[in-house]
Amino acid sequence: MATHYWTKEEAADSWSLPSLCIEFLDEMQEEDGETLGAGYYWCVCFPGCMPESGWSGPFATEEEAEHDARSTYDIWPDDTSADGGEDSAEEAKEDSDDGKA
Repeated sequence: MATHYWTKEEAADSWSLPSLCIEFLDEMQEEDGETLGAGYYWCVCFPGCMPESGWSGPFATEEEAEHDARSTYDIWPDDTSADGGEDSAEEAKEDSDDGKA
């Protein structure tokens, strides 16, 4: 499961955890019993916790799933580096330190 930060500031905060989860699933069964096909699904979820939202999808790519999640909550990163990776968090931390005297 890929986890992403919503914003660059969130990635720079050493106390913050990524809360956008995107996962490829072979299929998803909804509460009404309908089975959805394979694809990328997203939900709001902190690592090690149960999802705080239902799964949305399927999407053909991880990027489409991330775009849908950001569109749903109207939260956009300052730039493309806020993807939750180690490099992104490190770059964000460096950027936030640049403004300090």
